[in-house]
Amino acid sequence: MKKDLPRAKGASGQTLVEFALTLTLLLMILVGLFEMGRLVVSYAAVAAAGREAARYGSGVSTNYSNGIALYNDCAGMRLAARKVGWLANVQDADVHIFFDTGPSTTQTEYCNPSAAITISRQTRIVVFITTPYSPMLSFLQLPGTTLRSKSARSILIGAQVIP
Repeated sequence: MKKDLPRAKGASGQTLVEFALTLTLLLMILVGLFEMGRLVVSYAAVAAAGREAARYGSGVSTNYSNGIALYNDCAGMRLAARKVGWLANVQDADVHIFFDTGPSTTQTEYCNPSAAITISRQTRIVVFITTPYSPMLSFLQLPGTTLRSKSARSILIGAQVIP
């Protein structure tokens, strides 16, 4: 025969109230962890997109479909960035392409396939990616931010890079 434990008067809903309070706190922690994980993955995607665009543009061979030198193929660099940065929703307008001759030199924005640039062993391609990030769950009213990445690579003179 099973005996019931004695219960205090009016304590019948205490367990339910404690469960509701604990569940709310746990759900907020889980949502926060989910958003932080999503932010880290988005940042990693933006950084990888910048590296991939710079890698693509560092070759001196030509794009097989349009015959443009890879360092002049801004559309190809943007496409490479979009392919890798799809998790962060990287768009063409988020990708900015520059050329310079070293870390402390003046950067020149470049995206004109018809104009030739003079490349030397010091010439490098610099890709900046800036894209907005906003949390998925708006009811928490977490602020959005901007994800930024900068990647630079020397243009490979005499080496062929296959896209």
